[in-house]
Amino acid sequence: MTDNLNAKRTPGPWKFVPWHVEEGPPAVRAPAGWAICFTSSDANAAFIVRAANAHDALVEALKDATANLAGAVSAYETFAGKFGRKSVQDALFSTRLSDFNKALERARAALEKVL
Repeated sequence: MTDNLNAKRTPGPWKFVPWHVEEGPPAVRAPAGWAICFTSSDANAAFIVRAANAHDALVEALKDATANLAGAVSAYETFAGKFGRKSVQDALFSTRLSDFNKALERARAALEKVL
C-alpha cells in the first residue's frame, strides 16, 4: 500500500485556471499545463494552488520558528531558574513557561503532520 502522505508531489508552481477560461470546471494545473485536479469552484481551485505553492516555504518557516521557540524555552527555563519569578523585571517573564511549552508542542505537532 502506498503512503500517500509521504509521496512526492507534482513540482510547482501550480497554476489556477478559472471557470471562464476552462471549457469545464476550474482547474489546478502543473507548470507543463496538464491537469492536477478539477474543483467545483474558482475559490477552491485558487485555494489549492495557493496552499501548494506556499507549502515548502511554510514548512521551512515552521521549522525555523520551532527551533527558535525551543531555544527560547530553554533560555527561559535557565533564566527563571537563576533569578526566580519575583526578582525579574522583564516583559516576556509575564508569559508562563507552560505557555511556551504548549506553543512548542503545537509547533512540533504541526511539523510532524507535514514532514
